[in-house]
Amino acid sequence: MAGQSLAERSAQANAPAQVRPEDTVRAMIQRQQTEIARALPRTLDPDRFARILVTEVKANKALMQCEPASLMAAVMKAASLGVEPGPLGHVYLVPFKGKVTMILGYKGIIDLARRSGQVSSLYAEVVYEGDVFHYQLGLHRNIEHERGRTINRSRITHAYAVAHYKDGGFDFAVLDEIDIADRRRRSMAGDSGPWKTDFAAMARKSAVRALAPFLPLTVEAAKAVQVDEGIYRMSDLEDAIDVGDIDHEPEREPAKAIDRETGEVLEADEATLPIEGES
Repeated sequence: MAGQSLAERSAQANAPAQVRPEDTVRAMIQRQQTEIARALPRTLDPDRFARILVTEVKANKALMQCEPASLMAAVMKAASLGVEPGPLGHVYLVPFKGKVTMILGYKGIIDLARRSGQVSSLYAEVVYEGDVFHYQLGLHRNIEHERGRTINRSRITHAYAVAHYKDGGFDFAVLDEIDIADRRRRSMAGDSGPWKTDFAAMARKSAVRALAPFLPLTVEAAKAVQVDEGIYRMSDLEDAIDVGDIDHEPEREPAKAIDRETGEVLEADEATLPIEGES
């Protein structure tokens, strides 16, 4: 303070306190908690969902630098599908060119597929170098996989997903290294996010995605797979909140718009956001 003039000391004392980015995100989520609760199925607790969101955003500083509207739209899409970000790996929120993309984890897709009521079990696995692995196609389809005594966990040679149906039937899909690498290359976040931190999980997810066309998916599961890894705008958000096949509270009006700067859900006559690509 020595050497400062009275005016300088007064200006410092009256300067507004610096707002931390995580506090801004927390406030935004709290403002929209009612909208999030409306989008969530009854099986998920809105308070827990909001806490997990704040924790995830704080853990990934890059999310705080993304466009708030895209973050909120991705959050609402995840809420409407009933999948939680966080340690369970159901869904990931990943920064991509200043916006947020939602990437479903393989556990999230499996959970959605089981909601059809026709799937008795659905699982995915990776094959490491050193495992004993054989599969057969044609009329007598089969998979044999035995974990090797000595394996190289730094190299995944295959990934596969298997679905057993309540009528006794089954389907499976197998991907080799080239297939997995190709799906990673086509991913919007192939060089970041879970492809970097959870490669084995994303390899499993790729196998589940390969199996998805053969699964008896519900409407929300089919939509989830279709829009996976998307950057959501207002038109997507309307669909996200108004998904009738998920167990929502009845007679609730969907949100109409999100403010581009703050991420706040607005009324129908206040503002709308353009669809991605529109001027």
